[in-house]
Amino acid sequence: MKIESIVQTVNHHLSPDNKMSDVAKLLEHEGKTALPVINHDGTLLGLVTKREMAEASAGAPAGAPDRGIGELVKPVGITCSLNDDIEDLARQASSQSQTHVAVVDDQGGLVGIADLSPYQKDAGGVQHREEAVDEALEETFPASDPISPQ
Repeated sequence: MKIESIVQTVNHHLSPDNKMSDVAKLLEHEGKTALPVINHDGTLLGLVTKREMAEASAGAPAGAPDRGIGELVKPVGITCSLNDDIEDLARQASSQSQTHVAVVDDQGGLVGIADLSPYQKDAGGVQHREEAVDEALEETFPASDPISPQ
């Protein structure tokens, strides 16, 4: 199966200055597990995921939800095209502890994001960790007041 069958289009991107609490609400509102972070010059810095946000908020001092997400962004790492094979890419991403990859076109422009966690069955229970992350995020950043997209 090809990546094109699971790619999630991106309606919004983030900047490194976006606050964690706002990003958590946007992820929930959009029903996404990751969003791209674009640098001030328009280049793709990387992705921020629900899991990374939950890990950053666990044990963080009071006020941490209001810090910028720039420090959470992991470099792009593995990227793929729409024609790449899902299972091959899932194995490769799993070996680098990635559950999400940026999908790019021939010119390197962002097409969307692929969530590979359902295909990483042997990656140490990725799906169960994602469910626990959802619960932790909801406790830390209640989505009772979704923000409007920017």
